[in-house]
Amino acid sequence: MYTKRFFDNPYGQSFHYLHYTPAEVNEPMPLVVFMHGYGECGPADGSDVDHVARHGFFKHMKQDKEYPCIMVAP
Repeated sequence: MYTKRFFDNPYGQSFHYLHYTPAEVNEPMPLVVFMHGYGECGPADGSDVDHVARHGFFKHMKQDKEYPCIMVAP
């Protein structure tokens, strides 16, 4: 399934996002970026990043299925 991650930029800000990569990546894969709408913006601490998972492609992912791409949702 997906994981929650964060990126700290050089200015001390953290950016939270959801990330999915298949178990085995042996070749280049497409990158799918889910750009959420204003309704999915949460607090800066990322405490509500799961709200993004309730929409878009993460909502339709199945637990036991591998997808042939890398997915990111900021």
